[in-house]
Amino acid sequence: MATVGAITERLKGTDIEIVTDQKFNMQERDFRTLIAKAKSSGAEIYLLEAFPPQLEILTKQIKEAQISTPLTCIELVESSDEAMKLFEGYWYVNAADSTTEFNKKF
Repeated sequence: MATVGAITERLKGTDIEIVTDQKFNMQERDFRTLIAKAKSSGAEIYLLEAFPPQLEILTKQIKEAQISTPLTCIELVESSDEAMKLFEGYWYVNAADSTTEFNKKF
């Protein structure tokens, strides 16, 4: 959530516009209404802010709705094999994890 807040702040003064910002509770499993709202917003990319299993469920439901708008998220894709398969071909942000050797040296 902090990352999305930082992104929102950094977008001020740019030509990038957030056209919809939708929240849901952690127990949500049916995202079809939210997906329909996002589809009608004209968004050119969806930034999914969700944890597993909602990330996987949301992504599946977007694909089931035959939406071809690119998807992205901040981390969490690598948290499950299923999410990695669902995001195949998309770009997403992940923090760089240092190696043990790097940590020992620095």
